[in-house]
Amino acid sequence: LGGLKGKSVVDLGSGTGAVGLVAAVLGADRVTLTDQKQVLHLARENALSCGRAVEDPDLIKRVNVAEYSWGDDAHHLGAPFDVVLAADCI
Repeated sequence: LGGLKGKSVVDLGSGTGAVGLVAAVLGADRVTLTDQKQVLHLARENALSCGRAVEDPDLIKRVNVAEYSWGDDAHHLGAPFDVVLAADCI
């Protein structure tokens, strides 16, 4: 993941946002955390907390949290992305 500096990243099914937030901390220029509507609040809260924890007030400006269902058009997310992350997605 060290090669993320300057990259755009989408985290599919991000849940709490942990994986995508690591990408932001490692220098990704733009990170989009996606999941279903009912869990997006977790990613938003964690993005704010992460920015404070790593003392990076600009981190939250580089992270977008968006609702996305698999198979839907991804253009509203800002596609294309340099890196696509997905873990525990069924």
